[in-house]
Amino acid sequence: AVRGHAEIDDDAVSNASSDYHEPLGAKEQMEHRYAQMMKWISQNRVLFDFVAYFFFLLVFTVVVMEANPGEDLIEQNRAIKSAVAEQEFWFNASHIRKDFYDIDAIGDFWNWLTPFANVLLSNSFPDEPGFFYRYFRILGLIRMRQVRVQKDSCIVPDELSMYIKDCYAPFSKKSMDSTPYGPKNPVSQLPIWKWYSEKEMMEGSYLGRTGISYPGSGFNITLPMDYGGTLEELHFLKENNWVDLQTRVVFIDFIVYNANVRLITLIKVAIEFPASSGCRPYLLLRTSQIDRLVQSEMSSTAMLAETILLVLTSVYILHEVQNFRRLGWRYWDDTWVYMEIINYLLFMAAFIMRFQPFYSVYQYGFPPRPDEFINYERPMWAITQWKNIMSLNAVITWMRLFKYLRSVPFMQLLIGTVALAMGQLVPFLLIFIIVVCGFTLANLLAFGGELAPFRNYEFTLYTLYRSLLGADYFDDMYEVNRLLGPLLYVLWTLIGFFLLLNMFVAILNDAIDEVKNTIPKVSLFGSMKEVIGKMHARIRAKYETFVEDEDDVHLNNEDLERLPAFNHASKQDKVADPLEVMKKEQAEKLRDPALYYDERPFSGMVDEAKARQSLLDCHSDQERLSALENRLESLLGGMKKLRPEPVANLKRELSSFANPYGHSSLRKSM
Repeated sequence: AVRGHAEIDDDAVSNASSDYHEPLGAKEQMEHRYAQMMKWISQNRVLFDFVAYFFFLLVFTVVVMEANPGEDLIEQNRAIKSAVAEQEFWFNASHIRKDFYDIDAIGDFWNWLTPFANVLLSNSFPDEPGFFYRYFRILGLIRMRQVRVQKDSCIVPDELSMYIKDCYAPFSKKSMDSTPYGPKNPVSQLPIWKWYSEKEMMEGSYLGRTGISYPGSGFNITLPMDYGGTLEELHFLKENNWVDLQTRVVFIDFIVYNANVRLITLIKVAIEFPASSGCRPYLLLRTSQIDRLVQSEMSSTAMLAETILLVLTSVYILHEVQNFRRLGWRYWDDTWVYMEIINYLLFMAAFIMRFQPFYSVYQYGFPPRPDEFINYERPMWAITQWKNIMSLNAVITWMRLFKYLRSVPFMQLLIGTVALAMGQLVPFLLIFIIVVCGFTLANLLAFGGELAPFRNYEFTLYTLYRSLLGADYFDDMYEVNRLLGPLLYVLWTLIGFFLLLNMFVAILNDAIDEVKNTIPKVSLFGSMKEVIGKMHARIRAKYETFVEDEDDVHLNNEDLERLPAFNHASKQDKVADPLEVMKKEQAEKLRDPALYYDERPFSGMVDEAKARQSLLDCHSDQERLSALENRLESLLGGMKKLRPEPVANLKRELSSFANPYGHSSLRKSM
């Protein structure tokens, strides 16, 4: 027989005790919190993506700013240029004075070397030995290197052979000379100036101002670090024609460090002697902070920021790989994907360039001994390329912020205009390229031999682009060619400026007008107000739901005894929702925290009350019995967080609920 309400079922209490479990462990709690966090992220995906990317953008900006020493870099480069390139020398003992950029012959080169050595090595007050300009310390030795071409490396026509005996071709790999030359060694009777490969020189190629790429190999010597010895060495080189007609370029390399501002500068002096005669001097400075080259000198802030940037970039790349595997070819439907891929590829290249200097320093050692020359061209080149890549990447990284702001109305106007105009801009760009190529070749042929802005195809292209922005070369073009100068200038102005440029503006205007009709007119302040209002409504809804859950789940034994009353009510007698009645009653009572092992809501009780109400909707006793068995089994599996006594009471009440149907199997299961 089924026991009554007031009886206490010892078996039920023992069964309830057996269903009792310990509170969740640390691992289960972490899994529960992780699940809640992922649920929140999925519900607030747009906001989470924006906040996450904004944090990534801040870290990226910190890394870039840490790599920029500011005005100290400009001041150090200016001082080095003054010491190396702005020292004047006499031109053939006359009253004319020149500096580094005025060198146009081999004689000028040797005359310039004297004040150059005087500034670097004279040790005049207040400079100490090894210092120049007070604070710049030369690390190691100074190296001079030259690249040569073979004698008779070009062909002289037979008709001119009576005038020209020897011919020296422009530099190329085919014409490069590696034969030793110079005075002979008294012991070995071999020329003392030998050729060394790129590997032996630890040098890379160099693209000269004349457009020729010079290899890292060549003939080199090192200068002593005392002023008198250097002057003797330079005199010996000049007297024995170390630079002659076969010389195509001379490089002078050394490295200096300023301990006051922790800046290191690699100095490369390049003087080209092209086959067309004359000279093309150039001064290359690669200045960087010491922590860009030596890892042990990195600050904790820079190391932390770069580590976070590396981790976040890796996470974003893995996220894109997962999206591609999940979406397949539909992954490419989003146009932002292409910008993101370029962005991540540039980041990968930048990280490679960032770690390359550390490997080179580990391989070569730092600093060099006072009596040796170590070429740090490759690591300093990698540092420069890191800056170049990150400068381009800065534009793309900040432009990607529009992706997360595209839901804002005033941002939709910009993004929508570009997207809509792209279909017309592509054919327009093709037309523009055709016109520009024609005018570039025309101006190159007409003025390339006379005007420096048109000296090659690349500079001619830049000149035409600058003319669209307002630069004027009409006077120079007219002086060179009085027929083609005005003609090409007028045609380019009419077609390039008045026609093509205004067509470009018209395409954008049409796109803006069309996009405006599809976007609501909301100001920036209105957009911010709308976003804040939505966030406030969402937080308020979550708070109200939390309060309702708290009211629903804090049940005591007295409330559990009241539950069967809902079940004995018939459909005709139902006036109010039982769940709502229980809510109102519980709002008037104090909570009983002793009912639970923790303060988390037990939503299973509320679900069970809803299930009992749904039992009343069954059409037959058999349906009600079957549904009751299923719900009773699920209920007992979810009561692990209640103490044993309330569980026993609930079992007893459920037994009373099953009594009217006289189903013995239910009583046995209790």
